[in-house]
Amino acid sequence: MEHPPLRALFLITTKGIPGLANPKQWLAEFLDFTASCLNIDPDCRPDSRGLLEHPFMRHCGHPSEINTLIERARQIKKETAEDLSM
Repeated sequence: MEHPPLRALFLITTKGIPGLANPKQWLAEFLDFTASCLNIDPDCRPDSRGLLEHPFMRHCGHPSEINTLIERARQIKKETAEDLSM
């Protein structure tokens, strides 16, 4: 988040994926979930079904709730853009 996207991609390819700040504050399941998502070898990276079956997902809402969250995020983004244009 502290670098522009192209700079971040360059840094990831040259220095590797950075760790999370304060990893002790995160659930072990979350750390494992993100590590799975960021696995460089695509053959070892889980597909969407595998991610939905990951133990971390027990801490999340039901997958069907994602549409509601996406719509809410779009609404907030639109409202924020309207506020900034005033």
